[in-house]
Amino acid sequence: MVGESSGVNMTEVNKWKTEVLEPLLMKYPKEDVFNIDETGLFYRKTDKTLSFKGEKCSGGKLSKERLTVALCANMSGTEKMEPIVIGKYGKKRCFKNATNLPCVYKFNKKP
Repeated sequence: MVGESSGVNMTEVNKWKTEVLEPLLMKYPKEDVFNIDETGLFYRKTDKTLSFKGEKCSGGKLSKERLTVALCANMSGTEKMEPIVIGKYGKKRCFKNATNLPCVYKFNKKP
């Protein structure tokens, strides 16, 4: 629910889909059409905590620590690329003994 969705004219979007996108996609097999999307994974952001009923939770600020995750697959779903995870640190402590990650990990110090 983030982005410029409120500024989009849905009539124009639907017109473009039917008049431009669909004829273009018909030229290629579904196995050759790929889509990639990225999302933020807030791994420390919690707005609730485990506690006893009636117990008040106090203090603290919501963490903004996150990873960016990019996922890519073809239109038929038969080929899924290895996920790309982009973090802030080149050498994360949690990966110090990891020799084989199920993703590609890159880092970018800029926020």
